[in-house]
Amino acid sequence: MSEWSKFAGSSSHKDEPLPTEAVRDLLGLARAVYAARKEHGAGKVELDRLALAGRRLKHALDLVELPGPNNLTAAWFQCEQAIEALGQSVDALTPAEWLVEASVRRAGGNR
Repeated sequence: MSEWSKFAGSSSHKDEPLPTEAVRDLLGLARAVYAARKEHGAGKVELDRLALAGRRLKHALDLVELPGPNNLTAAWFQCEQAIEALGQSVDALTPAEWLVEASVRRAGGNR
């Protein structure tokens, strides 16, 4: 079972540490989705939603570094909102090629 999947669909995960490596991976995915959708003609509303998803994931990573009783819950909430937004732009019909190519371009090479 992956680090992230053990939390999926669980209402009690907010008491668990945020899997920061998985959230960083999701942030990379959010950036690739944004780049791919922009390149393939997404409108301003969709791009704004995807940009917000990326900011939410970054904010979640920032929150877990801060002391405070509600920061972990808030970080999980930010992740949930970000994933919901990403799900509105990526589905089974989204060509993987778009995301892979956008990721390669973001990394600055032909891998």
